[in-house]
Amino acid sequence: GGTVIKGPVYIGSNVLIGRRCVIGPYTTICDGVTIGSMTYISRSIIMENTDISNHCSVFESILGSHCSLEPGVKLPAFNIYGGTIKVLIKDKMIDSGRMYLGAIVGDEVKVRANTVIPPGTIIQPCTIVR
Repeated sequence: GGTVIKGPVYIGSNVLIGRRCVIGPYTTICDGVTIGSMTYISRSIIMENTDISNHCSVFESILGSHCSLEPGVKLPAFNIYGGTIKVLIKDKMIDSGRMYLGAIVGDEVKVRANTVIPPGTIIQPCTIVR
């Protein structure tokens, strides 16, 4: 009850979306994904069999398959200090030229409760983020 889906959105098969969620435009949710209550996702790609718990926010991000976001995880897409988003690639900070860019999260990543992943962060597969 109370969930809002603002298209265009693609939702695969066997997807469970909790109560009072908002799924914003330009979002792809692949097969077997579970989204907990009061979670906001927009302009993101969520790959198969990923579990996003209650009270999470995912903006302009890519989550790999078989990931787990515990309650209260935030993936913001803007720099609170202003300016474009910088991305660390091969030990070098690269300016993305974008004002909005979330995280890129590899397959089988577990993000612990209430963690905030800074914009432009790349998380390698099979990582636990605390």
